Amino acid sequence: MSKSQAEFNALPENVRLARVLSGTFYYPSVHAPNTSGVKLFGSSPVFTVKVGLDATNKKIAEEIGLTIKPASEAIPEEHVEVKRKVDRIGEDGTSYNKQNKAISVEVVDSMQNKFPKTLLVGNGSKGSVKFATYWYDNNGGGVGTSLYKMQVTSLVEFEHAKDDDFVTDDTGFSISDVVADDVPFDMDTPKEAQAVGASLFDD
Repeated sequence: MSKSQAEFNALPENVRLARVLSGTFYYPSVHAPNTSGVKLFGSSPVFTVKVGLDATNKKIAEEIGLTIKPASEAIPEEHVEVKRKVDRIGEDGTSYNKQNKAISVEVVDSMQNKFPKTLLVGNGSKGSVKFATYWYDNNGGGVGTSLYKMQVTSLVEFEHAKDDDFVTDDTGFSISDVVADDVPFDMDTPKEAQAVGASLFDD
């Protein structure tokens, strides 16, 4: 259910700034912003999570005026994306908004204990998100979100994919077998060596 700007502005400020949805989490980036769209599309980094909705929370999302996306192969239920834009990321990894204020998403467990950043929330985790809403004018206007807290009540821990294509073979070649003179790069020309390495990551 879409909202008009007048309908949105008529809501009390405390309602607009403290929305809550509960459901199943998909593709969360809450400890650090997702930057995949920066290079591909020139978009801003974002803290983000897609929230799968049951009937009750779908109705809440509709009343808020959020865009509800259909189920897909990747996300097998109707869902909304709740996110928070980041203006820039400092050299130390701190995220900042346009007012140059450090921002983050608070992630807690069922007992309100803070999650360590090394414990990553994976697909299928369940819980609630708290976020503010605002009106944006782009593309005809609509209700935007500013995610600031996630509570995880059922955790599926994210694990990086393991590379099982390679095996350890103590009978094969080892770097320790190579003497300095046999190193294939001329150490007097480091720029050439660096260029070879860099070519592996050319766009």
